[in-house]
Amino acid sequence: MTGLPGDEVPGDDVPGDDVPVDVPPDIEALGDALPDDLQPAATRGPYSVPDNARRRKPAVVLAIAAAICGLAYLWRGADGVLVNRGFLYAAIGFALLAIWFRLSAKPVRHWEDEAVGLAKEAAGFEVEHARAQLAWRGVLGRPIWRVLLYGNSGSALRRGVFVVDAHDGGILEKLVEDRPAESGPDDPGPDDPGPDDPVPEAPA
Repeated sequence: MTGLPGDEVPGDDVPGDDVPVDVPPDIEALGDALPDDLQPAATRGPYSVPDNARRRKPAVVLAIAAAICGLAYLWRGADGVLVNRGFLYAAIGFALLAIWFRLSAKPVRHWEDEAVGLAKEAAGFEVEHARAQLAWRGVLGRPIWRVLLYGNSGSALRRGVFVVDAHDGGILEKLVEDRPAESGPDDPGPDDPGPDDPVPEAPA
């Protein structure tokens, strides 16, 4: 098959997978590496967690907006052209949002180290490893810490999950249980029959 001058006709001269492709040297220099701002080492060191107390600022802004809309409605009345009953509805909406923001602005008074310490006191076993995560609960977004504790030796082969109130330091929930021993590849699993267990009969 022939084509017009300049047209490319697919044929056997199309390079396949076994034909080496020249890679520009600048691409080879990049390599397979993360950029500096995504390196794990960049996240080490002190860090801060947002505090719920920041919600007090939008609460003040919304309260001011509600007051302005309410005063404008009272000044012009419901029959105005530019200021009408919509300003009253806006004032009510802004006021409700301001109340919600203010009620949900419970500050974090017990930070990560304190939450882990409170969970250790309530654990009842020697803790060797601990992790904590800040979360929020309920409609008002009350701050809580989810704390995971591990014990790895002797009678402390246990683990527990604790929910610590980040505002008043109370233990809201806890679950402590024995940790299963580390099993090897030849050890029976939790659902496998042991040597003294009867072998179930095959269904007829």
